Amino acid sequence: MKALIIREPWISLILSGEKTWEMRSTNLRHRGLIGLIRQGSGLVVGVARVTDCLPALSREAYAANFVKHRIPPAEQAAAFDRGWRVPWVLSEVRALSSAVPYRHKSGAQSWVVLAEEEAAAVTAQLADGRSVPRPAAVPAAYQPAKQMRAPFVSPAIPVCAETSAEGARAVAFTTLTGGNIRNGHINLRPCRDLFPADAFGGGNRSQASPHPITVTFDPGRTVETDIAGDKILLRERGAVRDFFERTGAQEGDCVRIERFGPRQYRFTLAPSRREDRS
Repeated sequence: MKALIIREPWISLILSGEKTWEMRSTNLRHRGLIGLIRQGSGLVVGVARVTDCLPALSREAYAANFVKHRIPPAEQAAAFDRGWRVPWVLSEVRALSSAVPYRHKSGAQSWVVLAEEEAAAVTAQLADGRSVPRPAAVPAAYQPAKQMRAPFVSPAIPVCAETSAEGARAVAFTTLTGGNIRNGHINLRPCRDLFPADAFGGGNRSQASPHPITVTFDPGRTVETDIAGDKILLRERGAVRDFFERTGAQEGDCVRIERFGPRQYRFTLAPSRREDRS
C-alpha cells in the first residue's frame, strides 16, 4: 500500500472533507486507495482514494476552484508560480481512529510504500468500521470571507465554551493564566469532555495513557500526547512552550481548541482584545 506525505494545514483539511484536490507539480498515474501521512509525525492518520489526475490549471481555474483545493486567494499566485498546478482528485477520505506508525525509509520525499504489517493495521480499521468519513466544515483561516474574531474572555476565569459541534467536530476556548505561560500548561479541565476518556493517564509519565491524541499547534509542532489525569493538562509540555514562544502568548489570551477527527485536535491562539469590550 502506498502512502502520501502531506504537510499541515492541507492534510487536516483533507481529513475533515474540506479539501478534495491535492495540488502537485506533476501528473499522477496511480489510482486507488492510499494512506495519508501527516508530515513529520511518523504516522499514517487516514486513507483516501485517488480517482483522477486533472490537467494543470490556468490562473483563472485556480481562482475559480478554491472550494476544492483550499489554497487561500492571497497564496494562490505564489503556489501557481511554484508549479503546484496539477489537481490530484481524492475521494472516500477517512480519518483513522488510531494512527498507525510506519518506518520512514531514507530518502523518502512524498510517497512511501508501507510494510505489510503497517498496511494491514490500516486496512483492519477500514474493515471493522473504526474509521469514519469526516464532515465538511471550513476553518475560518481558509475562508475567503473575513475571519471571525474570538470573543473576549476574562483572564481571571478559565473557560471553555463549546461554540459549534458537527458530528465529531467541536470548537472550544480556554483562557491562559500567568502560571500557564510560565509552566507550559494549557488548562483543559473546563473542557475535558472534548477529549476521549481513554486519553487521560495517571499523574506521572510512567502512567501515561496508551491511547494518545494527536495535537497540532498552529504555529508549532504536531505531537502525540496523552492528558495527565491529575491536573488535566497535556503531558507534552515542550510543544506547549514552543507554541507560546511562537505566538507570544500572554496572560488573558485564549487558546482555541478544534476537534477535527476522533482523536485529532488543533490548538491556535485567540488573543484577548480588551478594547473590543462594550
